[in-house]
Amino acid sequence: MKMQKNMIRKAKHTLGQCFEFNKLAIYQEVTASKFEPLSSDANNLDGLNIHCGIVDELHAHKTRDVWDVLETATGARLQSLLFGITTAGFNKEGICYELRDYAIKVLQGQVEDDSFFGIIYTLDKKDDPFDEKMWQKANPGLGICKRWDDMRRLAKKLRSRFQPGRIL
Repeated sequence: MKMQKNMIRKAKHTLGQCFEFNKLAIYQEVTASKFEPLSSDANNLDGLNIHCGIVDELHAHKTRDVWDVLETATGARLQSLLFGITTAGFNKEGICYELRDYAIKVLQGQVEDDSFFGIIYTLDKKDDPFDEKMWQKANPGLGICKRWDDMRRLAKKLRSRFQPGRIL
């Protein structure tokens, strides 16, 4: 939450004037809106009525419960949004891979769903994960929120113990 508050404060001539902050949330009084972190325990989320939900690091969720509660919490809204943001992770049985598979079906035209938008940044099977020219394909924030020198250090370290499908 600290990072989000700082981003808004830095834009004080535009966004910063529109919002108020406390320790736990960002508020906009005019619209009675708030941005706040929620419990990762789905049992504590019943009764929500949200316009937008963001589930970060979706791959780390052991069950789909939080996703399901947030999805139903948008039911009273005409233009609601629910975002799942994540790296791939390793649990191929969870909600993350379920949504990934669904996104692929939508993107390939196997399923028609105009309410669903999915984007997957990944290398193609033929791509060399150690080729720096390929890295931004799977890491669009490279050079912005992830440093090139850190990526090079990680690649060098992992190259010596390469396991296909586990890196970058």
